[in-house]
Amino acid sequence: MKKSGEPADALRARILEKSEEAEAFDEAEAAMAQAEEALKKKQDNETHERALSESLKLKEDAVEKQAEAWEKERMLLDKGRQELFAVEDTITRKRDALASQLMPLQRVFRKVERNAGDKALAEAARAYADAPVDAVLADDGVRLESTMKAAKAYVEDLKQDAVIDELLSGKILQDASALKREEAIREEKRKSLAPFYEQEARLKDAKKAKDEASSEFQRTCEKTTYLLNEFEGKRKQAEEKAAALLGAKVILKA
Repeated sequence: MKKSGEPADALRARILEKSEEAEAFDEAEAAMAQAEEALKKKQDNETHERALSESLKLKEDAVEKQAEAWEKERMLLDKGRQELFAVEDTITRKRDALASQLMPLQRVFRKVERNAGDKALAEAARAYADAPVDAVLADDGVRLESTMKAAKAYVEDLKQDAVIDELLSGKILQDASALKREEAIREEKRKSLAPFYEQEARLKDAKKAKDEASSEFQRTCEKTTYLLNEFEGKRKQAEEKAAALLGAKVILKA
């Protein structure tokens, strides 16, 4: 409101003196009440706006600090990722090579499964037929030996026989052991990278919270402008009604 104006309480007292002029009095009184209500809404929203501004500043500071810390760690994460990718590539190549060696025996293992009189042998043969690489990696040696000896009776060619001999000799198991070591390294790499991923996620969450706070602050500022315009309109109406009742120009002051 204009600083050179008249306080609302003082104007209300002057209006009350004209209460005998019922219609004009009611209009002026209602206009005053609406102006005061509009002023309160604007002031309440301004208080909310200031609180949001302080909250937004805190969130912006938090993002800035986390971003600075993340820049120091990001290079380590990138390096760790490259190392992990290299290990995963090695694992893929070794698994593919092992699968290629064992694939010729799939038909043999199915025959062992169908004809096995022992439940454990049938389950072992099924495991080797379904997922030969995983079966070799999970084997304790005893199951492998019994399964391969049973498979000997169903070989169809020399290639299959040679693969079984390599399994029984331990050569393929050595390759499997090397693959196990690579998979263990992969798990350690993944664990070592977990804190970096968590830090990266925290930074993303902080940025999201800041953006949401910024949007809310912007909406509140826009609402303050709207309420200010609404109040100015109500104030003008109150001034006009009071002036008509009092017969003199009236300027309200907050």
